[in-house]
Amino acid sequence: MHEAELFICGAVLLGELALLVLAVLMSRAPLRAVPRLISKAGTKHAKTAVDIEAEPGFDATPDYKNRLGASAFSTFRRVFRPYSAIEYALNGVDAGFERGDGRTDGPYDYAGNEEKKLGRGGILFHWINVKPSYMPDVARMSDEVSDTYHSVAKKFFSAQVNISADVGDLYEDVDGAVIIRMFRIRDRRGYYLLNEMRRVINDNVRKLSFIYTGIVLAVLVGGLFFLPTLREQIPQQQGVLGFVSAAFHHGLTGLSLCLAGLFLMWLTYYMEYVPNQRNNGREMRSFLSRYMSRLSDRYRDSLANARAVTVGDETDSAKLSAKAQKWHKIVLWISFRAFFMESFVRNVLYQIGRNCGYYVVLAPLALLFLVAFSLLVMADVFGFALAPLFAEPGIVFYIGFALLVLVYLYFLSRAMTPIDEMNQADWLGFDDLNVDQGMDQVVGKYAEDVGYWKGRLDR
Repeated sequence: MHEAELFICGAVLLGELALLVLAVLMSRAPLRAVPRLISKAGTKHAKTAVDIEAEPGFDATPDYKNRLGASAFSTFRRVFRPYSAIEYALNGVDAGFERGDGRTDGPYDYAGNEEKKLGRGGILFHWINVKPSYMPDVARMSDEVSDTYHSVAKKFFSAQVNISADVGDLYEDVDGAVIIRMFRIRDRRGYYLLNEMRRVINDNVRKLSFIYTGIVLAVLVGGLFFLPTLREQIPQQQGVLGFVSAAFHHGLTGLSLCLAGLFLMWLTYYMEYVPNQRNNGREMRSFLSRYMSRLSDRYRDSLANARAVTVGDETDSAKLSAKAQKWHKIVLWISFRAFFMESFVRNVLYQIGRNCGYYVVLAPLALLFLVAFSLLVMADVFGFALAPLFAEPGIVFYIGFALLVLVYLYFLSRAMTPIDEMNQADWLGFDDLNVDQGMDQVVGKYAEDVGYWKGRLDR
């Protein structure tokens, strides 16, 4: 094969790899980019099937024909859908309660509120920093706050359980969206941050997998198509010494190419990927610790108020009854908030582990298939044999390439190591609230007071 044809084939393969890796770096979900732009261009935020079915007056008669069709094409619909079920739920706003973003209609504006209290950075791999001002519910438990809690708790305990689900979504997305709809009135920031952390961590692993696979395949393409041309430019001496010298330079050139790939992987892994991913894991753990501690404080304040209902000079039984009902609802509602927050954390960690596993396996397979297919097509078009092409780089190159592949597999196998520090013991969870003991104390206190006054009246 002529040098020009060799150069063209190598340039085409490198161009394919570069364009694909660049597309991955520029967007978390390239296939969703256009639908997102179209969705943002509209004046009204689209509703999901679950939102529509939750509206009053919706005809709940099951349409199994449409559901079956949607289920059959759910995988393709999910890929091209601009937003996931969780993102739709986060964008929604509950009527009758303060938005918190300064807007009067439309989807919730995170860019104008939450994002101003978060720090983001990173070149190839991104990180999120949670500023102290991001924490919600920092005011003391005033009458105004407790009244708001009471109104939200009443809405929660009287709400209908929505048994509808969009078959085009993954189960954990459906489950997470249900949780967000129940508690986004007060816990919107918590769910938003956890979802953003999941997206950033997954995105970093996806980039790592594509970049490293691109480096390995670029070294292989360089060894196959560019090393022979480069070696011909090196002047060779005659005789045995010249042969040994040429073999040494050939091996050194191939080995240098592999070492360059090793250096790029080492540089990106230890200089940016590990610090940024470790920062994301620690920020998420720190936020959960503070957030769950705040919920625990609210729970204990509410429990203390519930126990103290019968303490004081109030003698109006109607007022005492209303106060007891109010604090009892708040205590139970806050405990539900803690329970479902941890359930959402479980969903987040599950999605991180599953999706990152897919990225580490499927990204190399996709790029390898692309290169192999392109190589077969070019071999047929230009009429060259693959065996001589693969024999050209030499044994030294393949020794260096084998080392490169081993390091590549080692780094990918450790892609999740920087965020393995998540531990449920680091925050006050639902089990630490001891709801059973709290309810025993409240109900027991009421029963003791009733028994005391009944005994006084019987004398």
